[in-house]
Amino acid sequence: MRGIFRLKNQPTMPSFLDDRVDSDAILGNIRNIVEIESPSRHAAGVNRVLETIARSFEGTGAASERELTADSFGDILLVRCDPTRNEPGILVLSHMDTVHPVGTLASKLTYRREGDRVYGPGIYDMKGGLMLAVEAFRRIAQASRRTKLPITFLFTPDEELSSPVSRRVIEREARGQRYVLVTEPARDGGKVVTERKGIGVFIIRTRGRPAHASGDPDKGRNAIVAMAEIVLAINVLNDPRRGITTNVGLIAGGTARNTVAEECMIEVDLRFCDPTNASEMEVKLKALKSSRPDIETTVTGKITRPPFVRGRGSISCSTRPLPLQRRSASTSSAHHESAVDRTGTSRLLWASRPWTGLASMATAHIRIMNTCCSPRSNRARGCCRV
Repeated sequence: MRGIFRLKNQPTMPSFLDDRVDSDAILGNIRNIVEIESPSRHAAGVNRVLETIARSFEGTGAASERELTADSFGDILLVRCDPTRNEPGILVLSHMDTVHPVGTLASKLTYRREGDRVYGPGIYDMKGGLMLAVEAFRRIAQASRRTKLPITFLFTPDEELSSPVSRRVIEREARGQRYVLVTEPARDGGKVVTERKGIGVFIIRTRGRPAHASGDPDKGRNAIVAMAEIVLAINVLNDPRRGITTNVGLIAGGTARNTVAEECMIEVDLRFCDPTNASEMEVKLKALKSSRPDIETTVTGKITRPPFVRGRGSISCSTRPLPLQRRSASTSSAHHESAVDRTGTSRLLWASRPWTGLASMATAHIRIMNTCCSPRSNRARGCCRV
C-alpha cells in the first residue's frame, strides 16, 4: 500500500484490492449519523453527531479534542490519529451539519433503502463520505499499521453557512499539513471535483409606507412590489458564459394580505468561477435599488468564499491503480476547501472526491438526497489505499 510502511514484526495487511469490506456494517454506521438531524443552527443535533463520531475512534489510539464555538453552533472535533507525531501530515476535512431542518427525517426524507439507493437527510452531503473516511482509518488501525504520514481528522459544524466559526480552525490546521483531503461527494458517475465556484451572500431589504390596501392604497408604498423589480434585476445578472449565477432563494415581507407591505427582505446567492469577477458582481449587487418613489433600499453582504481553482495546489494520487473513476468535474457548489486554498496546502483530490463519489445521480440540498450502495466497497478500499 502506497503511503503505508510496515513496522518490524507487524502482521501483513492484505492488498486494499483484495481486502474484504463489510459494506453493510459501513452503511449501518452511516445510518447512525444520518438519523441524527443536524441542521447548521441546531447545536444539539450537530453535537450528537460529533459524539457519535468521537466514539468511532475509541480503541484506535487516536486522541480527540473538542473545541467549543458560539452558542448557536455545534462544536468542532479534532482527532489526531497518532498524537505522538508532530511532523506535517494529512488533514481529513469533513462537516457534520446539513441544510435539512429538524423534522425532515419524519416527513419529506425518511431514511430508507430502495434497491441500490439509500435515502436520508445529509447522506450524500456529506455524512456518507465522512463515515467512509473514518471507517478507512479504523481498518488501518485494526490491522496495527502505522501510516507514513500522521493523519488528523477535522469535523466542522457550520460548512453549510460558509464556515463562520470553523474557518480559523480549518486554516490553522491546514497550514501545518502536507495534504488536505476533503470528503465531500463526487459528481456524475463518481467524477472527481477539481474546481469549485466562489460564493457571495447578500441580504437586500426594501422599506416603503404601510396603508390599508382598500381604504387608502394611494397613501402606501409597497415594499414587495419594489422588491419584485429588484428580483428581476438580479436574475438579469446571471451570465452562464462566464460561470456567474445569481439566485434569490428566500423572500419575506408584509404583515397582512389587506395591508400595503411596508417591508420586504430577500437573500441572494452569488456564484462565480473567476476571482476577478468577485468585486465586479459585489459592486453590481450593492448598487441595486428600486426605481419606485419613496422606497428605501439597503444591501448588505459580501464574498464569503473564493473559488477553488483547478490546478492550484491540487495533486493527483493516480500513479497506481485505484478502484475509482479517473474523470474530473467542475461544480458550482462552494465548500470549506476554499479556506484551505488560502493556506497553500495541497488538496489530494484522488482522496477527497472519490471517497464520497457514491451517487452517480444523487442530488444535494433538496428533498431527494440519496447515495448508491454498490460502489461502497471500492470507495472504502480507495480510502485505505490513499
